Amino acid sequence: MPPNSSTAPCAAHFTLQGKGGVGKSLVAAIIAQYFKSIGAAPTCIDTDPVNQTLVNYKALNASHLPLMAENSSRVDERKFDGLMEQLLSKDGVFVVDNGSASFIPLSNYLLENDALRVLRDAGCDVFIHVILNRRPSPSRNPGRVPCTGRRQPVPRTSSYGSMNTSAPSNSMARRSWR
Repeated sequence: MPPNSSTAPCAAHFTLQGKGGVGKSLVAAIIAQYFKSIGAAPTCIDTDPVNQTLVNYKALNASHLPLMAENSSRVDERKFDGLMEQLLSKDGVFVVDNGSASFIPLSNYLLENDALRVLRDAGCDVFIHVILNRRPSPSRNPGRVPCTGRRQPVPRTSSYGSMNTSAPSNSMARRSWR
């Protein structure tokens, strides 16, 4: 068995964030490069229907999963079935880069189809890498954000968002979804 992030035969790494330009593809590329450096051959999949960045890293040999419905500008959630088939039919490390345009459709798909449980039951460890970004400070963006002279609290949200309501409160950054 090739080096893996876990003892499971399959490990799926998703980069998720609803905002564009925060570094999802960069994080996915770093994760893939790490696995290549330890001798694993990660399968890299770019699901961004608008800006396919991961596929431009030629050394990663990433494939693009087309998600747009025919003759439409909408993402067809059923096209994620192809992604699930890959994850369920092969062993190894998968790195899935998700764009902001497909964040909500992928999140819906994972929730509505109980996909994380299906993957876990099939022996695949799932890692969700959420890129957190901070609201810009008024002093760093003069003229864009009104400055009241008082510090505004930055809303704190769980890195699990609404996808994992049963997760323990301790940090799961290096643990699998289980």
